[in-house]
Amino acid sequence: MDCRRVAVVALVSVVAMSPWPASGGGTITDVNLTAGLLAGNRVPGARSITRGKAWRTHRSAMERAWSSYERSTLDPMRVWGRREVAPHLARGGVVRYPFSGPDVLHVLRMFPDARTYVLCGLEPVGSPPRSAVLRGRGAGGAFTEIRKILEESIRFSFFKTKDMRVELADATYRGTLPIMCLFLARSGFEITGIEFLELGKGGGVRVLGGGRDTADAVRIDARGRGGTKSFYYFRTNIADGSISRSGFLAFSRSLPPGGSYLKAASYLMHRSYFSQIRDHLLASSTVLVQDDSGIPIRHFEPSAWRLAFYGAYSAPIPLFGEHYQEELRRAYRNRSEPLPFGIGYRWQKGDSNLLVAVRSRGVRAPRAVAVMRKTPPPLRGAGWGSPPETGGVVSGGRALDLTMRLVARSQIDAFAELRGRSAFVVNEYEILAVHRGPQSFRGRRIRVATTSLLNGRRLPARPLGSEITIRVRPLSAYPALMKWHLEDDLPESGDAVLYIADQS
Repeated sequence: MDCRRVAVVALVSVVAMSPWPASGGGTITDVNLTAGLLAGNRVPGARSITRGKAWRTHRSAMERAWSSYERSTLDPMRVWGRREVAPHLARGGVVRYPFSGPDVLHVLRMFPDARTYVLCGLEPVGSPPRSAVLRGRGAGGAFTEIRKILEESIRFSFFKTKDMRVELADATYRGTLPIMCLFLARSGFEITGIEFLELGKGGGVRVLGGGRDTADAVRIDARGRGGTKSFYYFRTNIADGSISRSGFLAFSRSLPPGGSYLKAASYLMHRSYFSQIRDHLLASSTVLVQDDSGIPIRHFEPSAWRLAFYGAYSAPIPLFGEHYQEELRRAYRNRSEPLPFGIGYRWQKGDSNLLVAVRSRGVRAPRAVAVMRKTPPPLRGAGWGSPPETGGVVSGGRALDLTMRLVARSQIDAFAELRGRSAFVVNEYEILAVHRGPQSFRGRRIRVATTSLLNGRRLPARPLGSEITIRVRPLSAYPALMKWHLEDDLPESGDAVLYIADQS
């Protein structure tokens, strides 16, 4: 399927959406004013702060730092992202950014047309920034803290997790939320709402009333030149086991396929105990941008991905030297394009690398003639739009856009009888997320006709437990295909509907 056509509609069910908080000195107006001051912007209506020495010193230092960083990194990144990444993600799409901390700067420039951004890290959420402290004697200390927290990010393009966790926990402006607001202000956005959230184990979120500053999840709505965008941040451990118990994996699976971004990710997805987030990103991404600290190149199946390499790769920094990838080194040596900015652990321009992986479009299944070891039950149209009784490929039998896990598959044993021919097999999938279609399908199991032989050549089979995002229709939507034979050795099922990848 062309996942870029999936609309981002009703991503999550959130009750009582309203700006935080409703009144007083901590209104959204005050949050925007404070975020702008911390970013070093000129902010009207804050003369009692901006005429002070602490502010003038802060603004001068921030202007120098931002000017350099925008010239060397952010502006080239914006141009590069618009050219190399944006065409592969539909306007209004979703972007997943694990291991992000508060870094909305990069993801906004890499994916400028997305509408929803999902970030996560181990750092606390904290509180919205308020201006009260900047009007008192603590202003100088607060401004100095902010510059210290941002120093590594602006200089090296990433936060050091251990340092940031300590700094954000003890700062005047505690947590990731003030930094995200600051970055949005510097990027020209006006914050229109902040909601603290509670994430359930099943992936649902609900708004916590009263501004729960100790919450582990937050949503920021902001308006800029590209329209309104939403930014989620979850404080969560996404190692195997923890990611399922927290509900974060279920939440992310409930979103449509989209973009993903990985940078300075500590090579965690090179390790076996971060396999769930790795497999989820591979299953849910239509385009994935990463440096070499992300997903190892061996996990990108050539038949499923088109890879483009930018910059240079020699080896990881010594701290992560064990994660050297010879296959990646060969790829960069043979076919890399220039990268006009520095990023990641090798942050200097000319030493950095980025990989852009674009999921290949699905290939229409060929005509198949196969043998049967048993006769399947009579096929009928699915309740989700039964097809009319006409010949040829029909429009009835509405498509379902699904993320599914393979739980059982048929085998073809009679290869000798199928010499030079093509064949379908019937595989069974568990539905993890419904991106288009009735949500009642979630959690159900369906059976899908899949190409196994192509002109006598056996095609690679997906391993059990692997995930796929695909558009399917009932096989009965294609009367011509109803005459074909299928290889099916799965146990009898009460559900007689057989699906096939969308042929349109």
